[in-house]
Amino acid sequence: MSVYIDVWHRTHPLTPAAHARFLDYYATNVVSPPSAFFEVVGGFRYTDGTSNEDFALYRYESMAKIEESMMSFGADPDFLSATETIFADIDIEETRGIAIHAPYSPEERLDEIISERAPRGAAAASTRLRRYVRIVRTSGGMHRPRAFEALGILRDQVEKAGSARLVTSFHYLVGPVMDLVELWVLPEGAVEWPQGEDGGDSGLKAELAEIAPERERRGLVPTAFSKLR
Repeated sequence: MSVYIDVWHRTHPLTPAAHARFLDYYATNVVSPPSAFFEVVGGFRYTDGTSNEDFALYRYESMAKIEESMMSFGADPDFLSATETIFADIDIEETRGIAIHAPYSPEERLDEIISERAPRGAAAASTRLRRYVRIVRTSGGMHRPRAFEALGILRDQVEKAGSARLVTSFHYLVGPVMDLVELWVLPEGAVEWPQGEDGGDSGLKAELAEIAPERERRGLVPTAFSKLR
């Protein structure tokens, strides 16, 4: 079973230019070098809220691969030089969580949506970006089984209505363990979650508001290094 590391960043100063510079550094020095241990399946910046936040989603084959990756980290001179330069000018906050798929979100969903936008050259990829939405819910262990069941039903309703498609859902083994995270892709041309009716049953939503209430819903656009596009 695959394991994920969800990496969130915030940069200072709070300017689009500083954040864009950090993303360039991250794409070149962190994501681009080939790894025998992981792949970065997604990278996104937020389209609402502050303009200096992003996250990347790393996929590993197992927890053992995470450990091997950490043990193999080397002090490459070019990497160290680039890192020293960026950290001299920009303050970077980073948090990480280790996560696994939720039961109603099989890994095949993620791979299918990646394959739909497999890059066919930089120019083609840049014109095929879709918008995404990240939803974070809070749910304790006692309610978690029913929350998974209800969220699976809601997923089917929203997808049947054509409002959005669930890409992946995960929950944390290490990090914010009360959180359930969903990543949705919007239909071609859509820029935000449908206002009002999205196909979800109102009674089911009311139940979820009790057992797995939303605490965040934010729009996303893929970064240049994201496989999800």
